Amino acid sequence: MAARLTVTVRQVLEDGSEAAVDGELAAALEESAEQFAGLVTWAADESRFPGHGEREAAISREGRELERRLLQATFRLDAAQEERAAQVTSAAGVRHRTVEAGQGRGLASIFGPVRVTRMAYRHGHEENLYPADARQVLPGDPYSMGMRALAARHLSASGYGQAQEIIEDRTGVRIGHAQLAGIARGLAAWTGDFYEQRSRDAAEEEQPAGDVIMMQGDGKGIAMRPEHRRNAGKEDGTRPGVKKMAEIVAVADFTPAVREPGDIAAPPAARRTPGRRPGTNGSRRR
Repeated sequence: MAARLTVTVRQVLEDGSEAAVDGELAAALEESAEQFAGLVTWAADESRFPGHGEREAAISREGRELERRLLQATFRLDAAQEERAAQVTSAAGVRHRTVEAGQGRGLASIFGPVRVTRMAYRHGHEENLYPADARQVLPGDPYSMGMRALAARHLSASGYGQAQEIIEDRTGVRIGHAQLAGIARGLAAWTGDFYEQRSRDAAEEEQPAGDVIMMQGDGKGIAMRPEHRRNAGKEDGTRPGVKKMAEIVAVADFTPAVREPGDIAAPPAARRTPGRRPGTNGSRRR
């Protein structure tokens, strides 16, 4: 017996009655509904033939496509509902009066590539302005915030090659080595802003008491002095070769404790734990 299922999206009106969805909303959700109906039809009809492993693979593949289409639907709704701004002025004070709708850009998301369409505000040879990009917090490069989070997570635990493979397996999107390095540089550049914001938004009793972030790096292979580089001293105009093998291998935070000179210079057996005096078994003198 063959099965065929359809999905119909309906809207609830103010009086509680239901009506068919039409217009831009229907157009935006059409592909998502079609994908979901196809997945449910497969589960009801064809899923009995493959083994559970193939079922997992099929649901993972088609489920990711459903998620991608849903994300695409949200951007289509944004484009359909975008209204022209009364005035758009650049940071330099130049007013952009010419507006052109339908300007698209690509976005690599954790579900796969999607297309973002919005209005462009133009002025002569000035760079176009896209207020919708700011409202949607879109990055300047093609990689979404979810992709950035994946890059940060896996780059902190492995090298570029491994991170590329994991991200591609998770999202279906392969990020080039140079692009991945660019994301890493961008994430590292805003560390100060992150901690400033965390401190500003935290309650008074939650303020960090001077905690320290420790970053331990492996500097193997780095030529520290010019004379240690390859081709050093040659006058043939070639650029000295520099090994680039350093990477951060550990990041930790800890609360600093005051150590006096005697604590540092004392032999290991005589060193005291911060907050304890020798010979007191952990109790403080008063």
